[in-house]
Amino acid sequence: MKKINVGRTAAIAATLLALTSVSACSDGDDFMDYDAAANEYKEAAAELNLPKGAEGFPGLPKPAEATQYQKGVGLVQAQYHWQCTWEKEWLTSQEEGGTRADTALAELEKAPKMKYMSKEHLDDQGRSDFLAYLDRAKLGDPSGFQMDYTANCQRPEQN
Repeated sequence: MKKINVGRTAAIAATLLALTSVSACSDGDDFMDYDAAANEYKEAAAELNLPKGAEGFPGLPKPAEATQYQKGVGLVQAQYHWQCTWEKEWLTSQEEGGTRADTALAELEKAPKMKYMSKEHLDDQGRSDFLAYLDRAKLGDPSGFQMDYTANCQRPEQN
């Protein structure tokens, strides 16, 4: 049986953010099956909003084999999808400015206080890099979010 823990999932997200490692330790009691992890994702997604017209949350991908997930995997994945969707919204609207760009940036400003950006799920460098991207965006520079989105947020079905 395969085990996926939040450290591995967060590390994927951190790597996807072009960041460094994630530290999350767990013992066997912190693991759950796919259905529980998918429900955790669904519950986390229900608390998040996406831009008008954006595709909804895709859900936690179903594994090909029996897999155990560390508690928190669903939440981290949902919140990371939220970030990618709002980055895309800002990147597509920022040149024109206006309400869409302002709303997207306001949403992204919430990220540092969210659970997936906590020390439990992301290292200091990861949080620092995101804040630097956010600061650049506030000055009208899309380079940080563009780099992150291009490297980490595009799935094959989005091309």
